[in-house]
Amino acid sequence: MKRFLKRCLKYIGYPFEAAFFLIIPICGVLFPFSWNSAIGGWLFSTLGPLIKAKNKIIYRNLELAGFDYNEAQKKKLIKKMWENLGRTSFEYTRLPGQDPFGPNSPYTIEGIEHIDKLINDGKPGLLFSAHMGNWEVGTHVAQKRGLVTAQVTRFLNNPLVRYMVNTIHGRVARKVIPKSDAGARDIIRELKAGNHVSMLGDQKMDQGESIPFFTKNAMTAKAFARMVLKFDCPLLPFHVIRQKGVRCKVIYYPPLEVPHSGTSAEKTTALLCQMNTHIENWIKEIPDQWFWVHRRWPKDHYNSSQE
Repeated sequence: MKRFLKRCLKYIGYPFEAAFFLIIPICGVLFPFSWNSAIGGWLFSTLGPLIKAKNKIIYRNLELAGFDYNEAQKKKLIKKMWENLGRTSFEYTRLPGQDPFGPNSPYTIEGIEHIDKLINDGKPGLLFSAHMGNWEVGTHVAQKRGLVTAQVTRFLNNPLVRYMVNTIHGRVARKVIPKSDAGARDIIRELKAGNHVSMLGDQKMDQGESIPFFTKNAMTAKAFARMVLKFDCPLLPFHVIRQKGVRCKVIYYPPLEVPHSGTSAEKTTALLCQMNTHIENWIKEIPDQWFWVHRRWPKDHYNSSQE
């Protein structure tokens, strides 16, 4: 009965949640790109620190990652994290209209030669990043450069918000693929067609392989590593750093080194370890730009006594 009531309340809340999210596209229409970003940053940095349940997760994640911060440092990080998330969310609706290679581009791009190589090598390819800075910019830049890209994402539970987000998402990437078994089949079809697929590799997983991530192991999706081996294609890391306001730096790295020896399982593990190491290093560099709200580690690390 308790579970039934909880589910009913969730569904009743969907229209209200969608109404709140409507603020984002409305502001996107009414205000210039930089103003829109600033509004989102202010709104989220004001309201976000008040959400106790989410901030408990952030505190726990900082412990699990080994960040020995005092209370003032934690509060500063939380406020800046929410500001970055607000800016990213409010920039989202206007992102497809930004020309990353124009004279007024808000983006500095490093390693674009690695994208050019993916475009011209005649092979399919995979890209991965993390929820850092405005993470959507990396796929947008690659797409504008000419890389035929589909993007894997977790579809939101609220169908109204999901429709809004996926509509915009479809303008940033050529195709949006759900993170699911059906989505895995879509990825295979994309790679067989010689296309490229992008994914955020720091998302919570209930399944996968237990791979070191900071001080603990975290379940890490194996699909991309397996497909690198199956299709003999590159796996390219990239990440986005917010510099000031809407200005971001996008960095594309050389593809990961694929092991030449060992079993398929050993090669998969080696690739997953490389992926997590890249993401760890990005977070250590600018921790207040990572989305700490994810329960990235297994559920047993988040019981009530630990939170």
